[in-house]
Amino acid sequence: MIKSAKKTKVPRLVWIIVVFATLWSPAVHLFKILNTPDSHTYTFIQGRDPSGWVWTIESPKENYLSSIVLERDVNIFLRAGALAHVFVPYGWVAMLLGIPGPIMLMLIEMLWNGLCAWAAYRFFYTFLKNEQIACAALILTYFASGISGTWLTLNWLWQGISTGSWQHAFFLPNWVGEHHVLSFEFYEGNQLVTFTSMNRPYYLMARFFGLYTLILLHGVYDTSEVTIDKKKIWFASGMLFMATFIHPASALIYGVMVVIWTVVHAIAGEKTLPESHSTRQVLQAGGTTLLGLIVAAILWKLYQQIPEVKLSVAQYTVQLYNAEVVAIWTGIALLVTASFAVLMQQKRHRAFYVLILLASVAATIGLSEFIIRDYAVKSRALWLVLSTALLIGAFFWKRMDILNWIQAGEKTRTAVLLGSWVLAITAISVSPHHDALKVVEQGALNLGALTEPVKRILEFGTNVYAARFKLGIWIPLSGLCAFLLYEYGFKSLKPDVIIAAILVLSLPSQLAYVWRWTSDSGGYMGYVPKSHMKAYEFLKQKEGRNVLCSVETGLYILNGAKKRPLLGYGEVIKERADDVMRFFQSDDVHLQQEVLRKYKIDYIFLSEHERQLGGTAEKLARYAKIYDQDGVQIFEVSNQSAHAP
Repeated sequence: MIKSAKKTKVPRLVWIIVVFATLWSPAVHLFKILNTPDSHTYTFIQGRDPSGWVWTIESPKENYLSSIVLERDVNIFLRAGALAHVFVPYGWVAMLLGIPGPIMLMLIEMLWNGLCAWAAYRFFYTFLKNEQIACAALILTYFASGISGTWLTLNWLWQGISTGSWQHAFFLPNWVGEHHVLSFEFYEGNQLVTFTSMNRPYYLMARFFGLYTLILLHGVYDTSEVTIDKKKIWFASGMLFMATFIHPASALIYGVMVVIWTVVHAIAGEKTLPESHSTRQVLQAGGTTLLGLIVAAILWKLYQQIPEVKLSVAQYTVQLYNAEVVAIWTGIALLVTASFAVLMQQKRHRAFYVLILLASVAATIGLSEFIIRDYAVKSRALWLVLSTALLIGAFFWKRMDILNWIQAGEKTRTAVLLGSWVLAITAISVSPHHDALKVVEQGALNLGALTEPVKRILEFGTNVYAARFKLGIWIPLSGLCAFLLYEYGFKSLKPDVIIAAILVLSLPSQLAYVWRWTSDSGGYMGYVPKSHMKAYEFLKQKEGRNVLCSVETGLYILNGAKKRPLLGYGEVIKERADDVMRFFQSDDVHLQQEVLRKYKIDYIFLSEHERQLGGTAEKLARYAKIYDQDGVQIFEVSNQSAHAP
């Protein structure tokens, strides 16, 4: 299969994967439409992110960027992803062509999934120089996965055998630690979820621009031309600017990759680069490229000076946490195992790789909430210090060998580059700086006079969204695995055989993820009771704008009724959520009117979701009931109540 890739200029296999990635989104939506329960309507809206996207896509029908008005009216922060339409005006395209918002969202997902698959191939071919290896890396990127599905399957079988009952959940509901739910962390470790990024086009957009940043940067120095193409360098900088403006968290991944590329090629120096490509020029190229990230970051910082935005960002950063290291391991286990198997064949350097592995194990123990269930600061610090010592010792011991690998030639330098990317991105994704800040703030760690300086350093780290970095692990890891298998080989097994084995072992995880997305009718999976949809259609005809409701209702009322919910769009700000809870739980007229005036509320929505918060028709009896069908009630708030100063 892979060998046939050499027959055409652009391998047929590449086009097949591009088509697969492009059609993935409509295939999932079509399956869900066909399997929607009779009592429900499928909305295409499967979470806050697509809810916001559909709103911004449809905003030009009323007033261009009317989502900004939404922000002013209800104090809702427009995150980077929702502003992506500033550069790519999807809303105007949808309006001019008469495309409904949900359909336009699907087309956006198709467009960027296809472009990202193509960019991934171009990235691999640029760095690996071989169609066969580039195609193998692309296959691993989209179809390899971890061992999470196997773990969940074995656990489900064991529970069934032990209890004699087979009705228990396949995806475990229990929580581990502060942030991580077991089943979610494990099934999210699949590459299919991170590379199709359903309902999050801004991940895809940033990935496309980020990959082309590296393609352009490396392409300039991967030539024997006498002069440097400075236009391409500035174009690379522009690409990184776009990635940062659209989704800063993703752009940081590619910023780190640019830094590592610059360091590696600067170390290589004139010994291996073309004569005109001096170390100074390499540093200039890397620095110029990073200007795109810096300029966009400055723009975002200026935007965050708006008081409401600053508050919302502060609320959001409080929720941030490191990626769960055990879940990362289960996601990358097969690719890492295959890569290490090749590396361990080199007897001279075997001890070096063992030290790296031991350092990773020590870091896993120190960071994981699955292994250590509470803060346990001293225990965690001990393991992390041990991990750091092992890692520093290993690299110091082999520093001359690493230098030689970089300078000896393109083959070994590529291995170092890919390996450095994987190691750095993984380390950042599990970095505990968010949790460390909480430890200091809650007093679990007392550093005396050093407490405030340490706290300020950690607060600077909140600009790095650690958990998002796991989005960047898969591409360099897939490239590294394919490169090692084809360039260095593994004993008597052919690379194609090993890749086939990885794909087969990945099937339980991939199937578990597909089943989760296509069959789960609970939570925020796009299914809305018909009783709610009828209420939305009624509310759509009303002139008011702002609705007080639960998060679950707000996810769909934004698009179903074209109204602006207090909750359900953007980030859940604690103050707003607390106000909604206070409103529904109280029958104090003064407290209720305080909330209504604060957010300029026009309507109150009462369904099973709001009743779970404590809302009842009796508590809302003073407001005019304008809708009452099938367990859903809507109350209208007079202008005097909601909009009085």
